[in-house]
Amino acid sequence: MRRAIAAAALAILLALALIVAFISPPAQLSLLDGAIGGGVGASRPGSALPFGTHGQTLDVWRPAGKVTVKRPVLIFWYGGGWAKGDRRAYAFAARAYARSGFVVVMPDYRKVPGIRFPAFLQDVAKVTPSYWLADLGRSVLVGDGVPITAVLVLAAWTVVLGLVGIMAYRRSGTRI
Repeated sequence: MRRAIAAAALAILLALALIVAFISPPAQLSLLDGAIGGGVGASRPGSALPFGTHGQTLDVWRPAGKVTVKRPVLIFWYGGGWAKGDRRAYAFAARAYARSGFVVVMPDYRKVPGIRFPAFLQDVAKVTPSYWLADLGRSVLVGDGVPITAVLVLAAWTVVLGLVGIMAYRRSGTRI
C-alpha cells in the first residue's frame, strides 16, 4: 500500500516537473484557470480567426450568454519581445476580461527571426483599425510587454501624420 502511494506521489511530482519545465508560465496559468472554472461567464465565439496575409490568427472572447448590449472592445497584445509567445497561453486573461464585460480580441503576431521591422507593426495595424482608435471611450488597448508599445507608436504616428496633413492643407491655401 505504501509503495503504491509513494509511486502515485512520484508520478504526480514528475508530471508537475514536466509541466513547469515545458510549458510557459502564462500557459500554466491558463491551464490552472481553466481547471478551476475560470471559463465560467466567458465564451470564445471565434478561435484562430485569420487576419492579415501571413497566416496570423486571433481569438475573440466575450461575456457568456445572450448579447443584449454593445460591449466595449479590448485588444490584448501579449508580451514576448516580438520573439515568443502565443495567444492561447493568455486565455486566462481573455476570460477574466470577458467576464468583466469586454469583448476581447487576442491576436497572434509574426515573430523574429522570421520577420524584420516593421512587420510586427503591420500586424498591429491590421488588428487595430483606426475606427477603434477613434472610439477610445468604448475601446481599450492593453498588453503585456513590448507589443503594446507598437500600438502606442501607431497611435502617435496617426496623430502626427494627421497634424502634418492639417498644417500642409492650411499652408497651401487651397480650398475646395
